[in-house]
Amino acid sequence: MRPNQRHTFSVGRAVTDNNYYAFARHALVAGLRHLDVRPGEQIGVPELICRDVLSSIQAVGALPVFYPVDTSLRPTSRGPAEMARVILAVNYFGFPQSLSDFTNLWPNSSIIEDNAHGYLSRDINGEILGSRTEVGITSFRKTLRVPDGAILTTSSPINTSLMTQVVDRPPSFAFKVRLLAGRLERSANFPVQQILRSATRSIRKIRTGSDLPMSNQQSESELPKPREVSAWSLKRLNSLDKPLEIQRRRTLFLDFLSASEVIGIRPVFPSLPEFCSPYGFPFFADKVPPAFLRLVRKRHCEIISWPDLPSAMNPPEDHFYRTLKVVNFL
Repeated sequence: MRPNQRHTFSVGRAVTDNNYYAFARHALVAGLRHLDVRPGEQIGVPELICRDVLSSIQAVGALPVFYPVDTSLRPTSRGPAEMARVILAVNYFGFPQSLSDFTNLWPNSSIIEDNAHGYLSRDINGEILGSRTEVGITSFRKTLRVPDGAILTTSSPINTSLMTQVVDRPPSFAFKVRLLAGRLERSANFPVQQILRSATRSIRKIRTGSDLPMSNQQSESELPKPREVSAWSLKRLNSLDKPLEIQRRRTLFLDFLSASEVIGIRPVFPSLPEFCSPYGFPFFADKVPPAFLRLVRKRHCEIISWPDLPSAMNPPEDHFYRTLKVVNFL
């Protein structure tokens, strides 16, 4: 792919334009500018969101305002986001949001489809997630083992000043080690990746006090580097066997869903819609039962807590925003 090259394809009757970035946060900045968001305008964001998303809103001088979601992760009201110019609709864990929920609540606002978790996923009508609104954001690096990679999808071509380049940037040594460990674990059925992950977390806990990487308030205002996507990641994206990967993810979800019924785990989504390619298996739990942990290890997966909430959000410890966990299928 040449520098600044865009990819145009058809979705239904609409012609859709794809542009590539290193991180979804950069894609979101371009998407907000494509919608001509001005400084001081309000952007509606779900309360259940990773704090890093706010850096994109800060980058254009807009103001984040939060709306609540229920345990099905659907919006319950406009909340403080009543007058928001743009609303972020999140396809949590690759499960499609009903966009009518958003257009009913905010009939005069533009909707951005935050599809960070939903690469390969479609809604019940077979429409590609991230392509159903004027602007959509997809982070394929959260579905594939690549060091970078995000897609901005728009229903009309964006200004070339918002586009980024494809650069020849090889993966880091640390990434190559993680990639090799994952391949060895799946092919040899030996927990190479689990051992490496445990060692990394032990070292991190000694250094920072937390075994998991945690963002800080600074991440709400600072965008990551680099902005340009690597040719290495796009090559991996184009070589992916999509039907095989979708089937792998659907099979894993159904395995964990069956186990949750026996063990007593409370899933966020009690069924798997047709065409959905799940990011992982999300569930609510204060503590994870040992039997469920054993299944997670057997399937060569890991459990992570998500999200790292914005500093403006401070729900009690037993609130479902804080007890949400996901078996990551990456």
